[in-house]
Amino acid sequence: MSNLNGEELRITASLGQYGRFRIVAGHNGDTFVDEVKLLSRADRDAVAKVIGQKFPQWPPAEIQRRLDHLAAEAARMMDRPPEEKPDDSGFKVADVPAWPDPVDLREVLDEARSAAAEHLYATAEILDSVALWSAFTHVFNCFDTCPIFAILSPLKRCGKTTCLSILSRLVARPLAASNISSAALFRVIEQSRPTLMIDEADAGLIANEELRGLLNSGHTQDAAFVLRVNPDSLAPERFSTWAPKCIAAIGALSDTVMDRAIVARLDRKPKHERRKRLTRSARERLAEIGSKLARWSMDHADGIDAEAEPATPESLNDRAADNWRPLFILADLAGGRWPEAARRAAMILCGEDEDAAEPGVRLLAFIRDWLGDRGDVEMIETSTLLEALHGDDEWKSYGRSGKPITSRTVSRLLKPFGIKPMKTRTIRGYSVKELEAAIERYCSLSSKYAPQAPQAPQDDANPDSTSTYDDTQSATQAPRGGSDDSKRHAASADSTTTYGKCGACGACGASKPGGENFFSGTEANPPEGNRRDADLDDVNARLQEAAEADGGVDCETEVF
Repeated sequence: MSNLNGEELRITASLGQYGRFRIVAGHNGDTFVDEVKLLSRADRDAVAKVIGQKFPQWPPAEIQRRLDHLAAEAARMMDRPPEEKPDDSGFKVADVPAWPDPVDLREVLDEARSAAAEHLYATAEILDSVALWSAFTHVFNCFDTCPIFAILSPLKRCGKTTCLSILSRLVARPLAASNISSAALFRVIEQSRPTLMIDEADAGLIANEELRGLLNSGHTQDAAFVLRVNPDSLAPERFSTWAPKCIAAIGALSDTVMDRAIVARLDRKPKHERRKRLTRSARERLAEIGSKLARWSMDHADGIDAEAEPATPESLNDRAADNWRPLFILADLAGGRWPEAARRAAMILCGEDEDAAEPGVRLLAFIRDWLGDRGDVEMIETSTLLEALHGDDEWKSYGRSGKPITSRTVSRLLKPFGIKPMKTRTIRGYSVKELEAAIERYCSLSSKYAPQAPQAPQDDANPDSTSTYDDTQSATQAPRGGSDDSKRHAASADSTTTYGKCGACGACGASKPGGENFFSGTEANPPEGNRRDADLDDVNARLQEAAEADGGVDCETEVF
């Protein structure tokens, strides 16, 4: 506190809340009290005016001089050297120590996947995504997109916390939190650039709109910023939200967060299944794998081609393709089974379009199947459509009332798609052309493929974790068995790009006879409805070929 006393007027200043100062002016028992930003000239002028009105016997210039003197003393107090204002919070996010010897990305990914399988009951695709996303966190600054890794389950005790524990030993700069505020999120990212590991998200994150917005903003690097006003200077400040984030929750996250995430859905382990406990030695082994990923990042991050355009399954929507693109690039650099495994994981984990759960999309899907048997028609009558709907189990008892769906409800569900009922001289109904246009945009055909069942852990190919991988493979070097051109990950000009066993994106020239596309089955342009099935058929075949050619590096799981 600083004091300045006059013969009759006393003015004091003491530090208050939020950077403000408590001003007390007194004269002959009469007192004036206010909290102002003493370092602000405008605030000092304003309070001097009020004090002058309160005590008119004192000259305004003298009041102003005293406030300026207090402000100068306050400034000296605020400018103390750091050692005089020690920060005893102790909050730091530690870097992951790099492994002492060079490593090979393919072998580290295989080791990470194998270690995760020993402790986590999950499908092959989830295990692959855990390994790839862990590697991504060490080089996320090389890319323009940073997908969230969402760990979801229908109920408790399905392995979410185990999965988080595994990831926290593999990722770069992990920071665990079971609850986090909006302000803490962007400030800790601005300060430390951690990999946020958020557990129990169903307890608070789902209902927090501001926090969801901050999570969404960190998806693309050029938009990963928020603006806040400094309470002291009232000046706007910019904070970054660009950092990897892993979120675990029961149920589902909001649609906007899910759209920006790689989603791993876990189920409860059956009683007959056995997994190893995450003991201290197991955590140490996982931490060693994380150190190897850190070493690979240190050696090869600068050589990653951020402008690469890896071959992408056509069945993925644009947002899903953006989410998986960094992982595809890393899988291509690893080679072996990883290019095909990454694409299969993307197609399986993305699954059907999330929009399929919306009533309007389900109605379009019903109309799509129903129109298939009606031949060439330009318009369908509302009464005819209702008759068909009332013969379906879902629509004959629709909504809370349990009554058959009505023409008004049909119109309401189709309106967001720009479809309105039309009326001619004789009938009232819907344009088939408009319906087909909406169906093409919003409906995807179901697939016969389902995720593989979780697999039992296999014997570790490197149980003592002492391998130093002397045969180092550069991030810009062709994977084993491929040519040096495979590093470019670029589609060919005639769209005939394929994957060879080397894991390259077709730049090595290992295209299939006839110039067929890697993600097009046995046809250059498969029908829209068969695209995802054709993609998976081709990926399965190529992954099996890669496993056989690779001599069994982590292929003892026999995933196909």
